[in-house]
Amino acid sequence: MKIFVVLTLFILSSCTQEIDIIDIKNPSADKIKNGQELTQGLASCGYCHGVEANPSSPLAGGREFEDVYGKVKASNITPSESGIGNWTLTDFITALRENEKPDGKLLSIEFHKGYAWASDKDLSDIFSYLQSLEPVDHVVAARELSFWKRNTVGLLEDRSDFSGFVPQIKSREKIKQGAYIVDHVANCTRCHSDKGGFLKDAEYLGGGKVVTVDGIDRQAPSLTNYGLSGIGSWSQQQLVDYLLTGETAEGLYSDKRFCPIEFYRLANPDDLKAVASYLKSID
Repeated sequence: MKIFVVLTLFILSSCTQEIDIIDIKNPSADKIKNGQELTQGLASCGYCHGVEANPSSPLAGGREFEDVYGKVKASNITPSESGIGNWTLTDFITALRENEKPDGKLLSIEFHKGYAWASDKDLSDIFSYLQSLEPVDHVVAARELSFWKRNTVGLLEDRSDFSGFVPQIKSREKIKQGAYIVDHVANCTRCHSDKGGFLKDAEYLGGGKVVTVDGIDRQAPSLTNYGLSGIGSWSQQQLVDYLLTGETAEGLYSDKRFCPIEFYRLANPDDLKAVASYLKSID
């Protein structure tokens, strides 16, 4: 048993070391294609980093959002000097998993929470695609936080350390694949899971969180299978149709400013089916 444990740790540490030192120079066409499918699809990177919130907009950043500290602008993630042109794969993964830039400056954890457990392969593919884009020279000034804010509001942040190799979910395991996409690629919990508080418990995908976009507040709906505000009456196909069109089972249309439907409709159809399978499996 001890020999097995030691061997396992050796294998995992070897994988970790490999992912730490590699830098992608000549990614395959398939790698870039998968990265594009994720970036413009379920990961919807342009929803925040795009000059406009649509899949075809340059990922040069600059749009303003809000987190616990206040207003913050999305960064430039094109391969320019003012973007991530000088980043390595390790830098990119560290930014998403530990919310830290290569220069040591901290990123807001609210927008990347969940991505920490995206697989090494998916993050590597996204990075390869981003590095293949046309560079856009657009300097987005980093937000400066006071010592007081960092050590008062910042105490509520969960800046956990993540290390090791994160494997890919096997696509044939639909419900597990759907869970992975919901939690770590599409990151649905960022809007649809409220943190809870003194008077109520946090509920996974239970909705209730107030989301602010362009100065407008909306309350995120529940994605659970019970209650009038959830998706209990929806079929799996109706869920897939919603992700493709933005039309709910009740015939209403989602506001694309608050839900990245324009990105989801470009996703792999099998991934959308996996998401629907998982959401309908939650009791």
